[in-house]
Amino acid sequence: MSLRRCVAVLAVALALAGCGGSSGGTAAPPASPSPSVDAGASDKAAITQAWEAFFTAGGPVDSHIALLEDGAKFRAELTASAKDPSNAFLVAKVTDVVVTGTTAAVTYDLTGKGGVVLLGGSMGEAVKAGGTWLVSKKTYCQLITLQDSTVAHPGCS
Repeated sequence: MSLRRCVAVLAVALALAGCGGSSGGTAAPPASPSPSVDAGASDKAAITQAWEAFFTAGGPVDSHIALLEDGAKFRAELTASAKDPSNAFLVAKVTDVVVTGTTAAVTYDLTGKGGVVLLGGSMGEAVKAGGTWLVSKKTYCQLITLQDSTVAHPGCS
């Protein structure tokens, strides 16, 4: 589901939640949700969607590049990673997101084949660039360095 569609679904759900009936008398109109609460919920949903899509194997490399801060700098590495059979079962499950302005702390579990937890309760970062939430290059660089610290990783310096 696209980010725009997720935000639209969330807005409709919030609008419907405020449409309860009244048992009589004059009822005050439902209170409008706070803009910061709405933005926080939609930001968390967008971050979760981006992270889980980025860390799911398969799909075109360009779709992964689009979910990573400065993703074009990592094209060669992402292309190689997509061909590596050991990455075929990697999945991230976001468990918490704390948004602070244009950055967010993301807690996630990285699992492998059979759902085996490889990195549980890991911490990463999302950044908002051009109105879109992305996996930070800082987090990506930490992970690829953890995977192979013997080589320099273009884009990480």
